[in-house]
Amino acid sequence: KLQWIGCLLSTVRSKSMVIDGKVINNLMRAYARAELWSELQDMLDDLKERGIPPNLETLHGILVSYLKAQEFGKAQSIFVGIQECWGQFGLNQVRQDCYAMFWSLLESKETSKAQTLLDLILKFKLSEKSDPNNSRQEPSVVLHALLIRFLQKGELQNAHSFLTKYVGIGLEFPRSSFNRLSYAFAKAQNLVKAEEVVAQMHKGGMQVDDRVYRKIIDAYGHAKQVSQMGRILHDMEGKGLQVPREVLKSTLIAYLQAGAFLNARDIVRR
Repeated sequence: KLQWIGCLLSTVRSKSMVIDGKVINNLMRAYARAELWSELQDMLDDLKERGIPPNLETLHGILVSYLKAQEFGKAQSIFVGIQECWGQFGLNQVRQDCYAMFWSLLESKETSKAQTLLDLILKFKLSEKSDPNNSRQEPSVVLHALLIRFLQKGELQNAHSFLTKYVGIGLEFPRSSFNRLSYAFAKAQNLVKAEEVVAQMHKGGMQVDDRVYRKIIDAYGHAKQVSQMGRILHDMEGKGLQVPREVLKSTLIAYLQAGAFLNARDIVRR
């Protein structure tokens, strides 16, 4: 029926007859709900050629349909249309839907798609005027949630690349994001990466959780890398950090397991 109506409108237009705007907007929304993307795009292109902007409600409905269908490339073109026709006012209307879709994707463990949508949110600056009373629109909360999802899936390298990318463009992750990532690397015996994240924290003036140091030292202990364990303690003291008792205890146990009894004696004497 929708295709038949579209053909009828084409006939009417070819006879230079005026078509009611409500008819056009309703048809486009119907195409969007039915996921008839090519027909919808033809109508959008036709309106653009004739200099007629769709109303905001229609663009919003189309955008929501694209997001639900996870057609992010098409959604981006609608973002552009909303921005061109309606400015920031128009983007304000779609912010809630974008964040709702982001959390839905995250809960479905669709991390790559959630990240694609996050990129759109950032590109069109939807995060800059998010609702201060809604923590689920807070950039640091959104970033941390996506990072944790990568970690839960065991995608440590993707998690690190994600953190590095967004820190690189000036976004801030909470301290817990760095601690969780470093701990996960240490647990996976990837100590180079674990220490790399710790170094990032020191550079940013963030406090490293005791359990992260303990896990790194424990991992070096299992690998019987005695010198590396001592280096971690030395680095902590060199930065003016007080070595917590739990870290010393973990180091002592690791030294004993590695058979480094002289080193263990030094720990006991502290």
